[in-house]
Amino acid sequence: MRLGAHLKNSQQCRQALVGKGHFCRALPGNGSREHQEQDKRHDGLLPHQQCEGPRTVNGHEDDFDDSSLDLYNSIAEYIIDTTATTTAQATMELQQLIRGHAVSWTTCKATLAKIRGDFKEYDIEGPALDYAEIATVLENLQDAGQWPFLQLWTDQMSDTDLNHWERIFQDDDAWTCTSAVPRCFSSERYILHAFSGRRRRGDFEYYLSQMVAPDGVNIHVVSVDVVIDTDMGDLMNHDTRCFWLSAIQRKWVIGFLGGPPCETWSRARGRAIAGRKHCPRILRTEEMLWGLYSLGLREIKQIHFGNTLLLFCIEALILLVIHGGFGLIEHPAMPEEPGRASIWKLPLITFLRSFPVVQMVDLDQGLFGARSRKATTFLAVRLPELVQNLDRSKIRSCLPQQSSIGIGVDGNFLTAGLKEYPPALCHALGVSFAAAAANAPLCATSDDPLYDDFATTCHKLESRDFGVYMGKDFAG
Repeated sequence: MRLGAHLKNSQQCRQALVGKGHFCRALPGNGSREHQEQDKRHDGLLPHQQCEGPRTVNGHEDDFDDSSLDLYNSIAEYIIDTTATTTAQATMELQQLIRGHAVSWTTCKATLAKIRGDFKEYDIEGPALDYAEIATVLENLQDAGQWPFLQLWTDQMSDTDLNHWERIFQDDDAWTCTSAVPRCFSSERYILHAFSGRRRRGDFEYYLSQMVAPDGVNIHVVSVDVVIDTDMGDLMNHDTRCFWLSAIQRKWVIGFLGGPPCETWSRARGRAIAGRKHCPRILRTEEMLWGLYSLGLREIKQIHFGNTLLLFCIEALILLVIHGGFGLIEHPAMPEEPGRASIWKLPLITFLRSFPVVQMVDLDQGLFGARSRKATTFLAVRLPELVQNLDRSKIRSCLPQQSSIGIGVDGNFLTAGLKEYPPALCHALGVSFAAAAANAPLCATSDDPLYDDFATTCHKLESRDFGVYMGKDFAG
């Protein structure tokens, strides 16, 4: 709901609403489906919202209470009954008391701040610590430096700084190529199609299912997308990502195809759109490939969304390189404009390209039937027939002249329709993946007790029902 998202991100509106002291059920607002249906019924003669009119003057402002009542009461009882004679003793005893409550650091800090603001000098009785000393203890406990476990975590994170890892990936002398080790796979060969979107005639699964596999080999395509399954298709879920990556490590998955969302990398960002006052802002640059430092809350969510899904694809491809599988990541080609961001400029991608079994393939989806050029790059692992199959599958000899930047007549961005690969391109991918799956050496089916559960999950995601809903890049 837009109102809920607005209150979460707007401190002023949230505090004004909470400060009024009354809560009511949120009703559909302007621009909602109910609003549009009402306008059709009475041709806009009545305002949609009953309270439409001048904005009232804000009174007392308040905010949601993040404190813990149980922890608050425990600390209050300690302050009243304490026999501590030094601030150090009181600090140690309060830390021990707080550790007995299952609360987050945010809740703990909010509770300490609340009780610090609530208690008065006359609440302190007896010969123990005075008001000023208790106040100092409560203020100090709100400092993360007073909690050793928070410092240990900070130190641990600082050892794995992003720049440190990128320097490692850029160090050619740190990596050496060894001779290939033959890897075998069972007869049941699973290929993950991440961000598969809706099933449709002419998609990747459509063509791959028509390929004839060698005797004794069964090829399964697992559609991993929230429009197929909201649980096992949600790659923003940590457990779901671990499930699929573990399957690759166990060699239950032999192949991977994924085109992570490119909305935060798109060259369409920063370009003026006719009829709109503002255009989507640039969120990444060549110097800050993982995202600009100063962004809005929604933009930060978009960056986190894009980075998480991209890193999942990269990790999946690295595991396939190690364990003898094959796969492919698809993303827009390197931009021609200087300073523009691209995943192909990431040190991590440069590191992946150094492996002998990895190749980069540039193509234009317009030659395969897309309505615009859509310059694209594939990062492919162990797909030796890919280039040949791409040349065979082209259905155009020249590029289309239509542009896919801007807003369509339906109000949606023209780039939205390019998320789905044209059928001719899907045919080339299907043929290439089928050949790679057929040529991998054969070995016995896994006797791991968890394999049956994995196979059952995959069969549920082998979608055969064609859909109409394309889904969104970013759903935050």
